[in-house]
Amino acid sequence: MGFAPRRLGSIVVLAIALAGACSGSAPGRAPTSRQTTAVSPPTSPGPTTGVQPLQTPSDDSLVARSRAVQFESSDGIRLAGRLFGTGTTGVVLSHMIRSDQEPWWWMASILAEHGFMALTYDSRGTCPGGVDGCSHGPLNPGAVDRDILGGVAYLRAHGAKRVVIGGASLGGTASLWVASKRPHGIDGVFSLSAVSYFPPYDITSKLIHDIRAPKLFIAGANDPSAGPYVPKWRRAATPPVRAVVLDSGTHGTDFFDDQDFSATVRSTILRFVQGLAG
Repeated sequence: MGFAPRRLGSIVVLAIALAGACSGSAPGRAPTSRQTTAVSPPTSPGPTTGVQPLQTPSDDSLVARSRAVQFESSDGIRLAGRLFGTGTTGVVLSHMIRSDQEPWWWMASILAEHGFMALTYDSRGTCPGGVDGCSHGPLNPGAVDRDILGGVAYLRAHGAKRVVIGGASLGGTASLWVASKRPHGIDGVFSLSAVSYFPPYDITSKLIHDIRAPKLFIAGANDPSAGPYVPKWRRAATPPVRAVVLDSGTHGTDFFDDQDFSATVRSTILRFVQGLAG
């Protein structure tokens, strides 16, 4: 798919575009304030309120903050995941292709610390084993939407009154698809380096326009597989929408290992979920 290699450096955030409002949103969705002004880029991403600088917890520490769970995709495939935290707002976190749930654990633990329930999982056919889990079925990247819908149903069944879906790379692409094609029960969606096309997910301007839930797009400007699409999607999107373009070639959950942008990405996702939860 031509994903760009990681490029680290002391580079700044290019733009954070804000538009729209949550007022007038569908019943049951928490309103947020209208914001239409652009935010000037800081001289350094640096640590952000509510999120500590880059000090990646160990896998053992993150596992201790969660519990292993199993749930079914919308078409009946048994999937393995880990559940972090409790609360009435739940977040489904979907991973990149050729990856698994583990890169999302840190973000999930941060969400849990702030009062949210976060579900990471291995998509069908992904079986790293051990605490990383083992999901059933054949590997099928074109069925991630059905895995996401299973995660949404699981969180609803375990007390979530609002559910946000989000993912990295393919996981983000499939999340946008679900938010447009299966909007019932989706209260917000975010993408981290989503690609514009991965069969059968064709993320057209019309598809973005049709997403009524609040949405957040994040990507690196120098990532050719994701960066060019964020400004286009922001123009096509109906409010409320937020778009963040970083002067980086890093892709997907690799941002969480990026000394320059990890805190920015983590805090941006956290603030988005906090805004939806009111």
